[in-house]
Amino acid sequence: MPFKQKALSLLLFLFFAQYLAVAQTAGELAVSYMIEAEGKLVARKFNQAIKLYDKVIELQPGNNTARRYAGLCYYLQKDFTNAIKYYEAVLDENPSFSRALYNELGEAHYKLGNYGQSLEYFDAFEDLQKQPDYTFRLRGEREKQQEKKL
Repeated sequence: MPFKQKALSLLLFLFFAQYLAVAQTAGELAVSYMIEAEGKLVARKFNQAIKLYDKVIELQPGNNTARRYAGLCYYLQKDFTNAIKYYEAVLDENPSFSRALYNELGEAHYKLGNYGQSLEYFDAFEDLQKQPDYTFRLRGEREKQQEKKL
């Protein structure tokens, strides 16, 4: 292989290796933020948790778990408008993410006086309870236990 081809190959390899290292670092950073955010959520430091969840979403726009828990932080602060925004973003991207989320959306809309939308989400929740748990992966089995309390 001529020298120019070797040099070009080496440069391309170094460029892509650097990109992969950054991508891996971003993933690791997102995991670190998630762990820290969960601690803030449990400690009821909701605003700090939201900032961390938003950093995760910035690093991983498809991370619906971070989006769901940011919505929960807003919900627990009774900021139902922002809770709805986050929850609906999750379901827009993945309608099978969580059937319990439909119930929480129904409650949030109800508390804001959006009774029509509230009923739509409560009805959807009721319909989704008839689907097999595996439709919602591991969440389905976990949520089934929680749904007995509803």
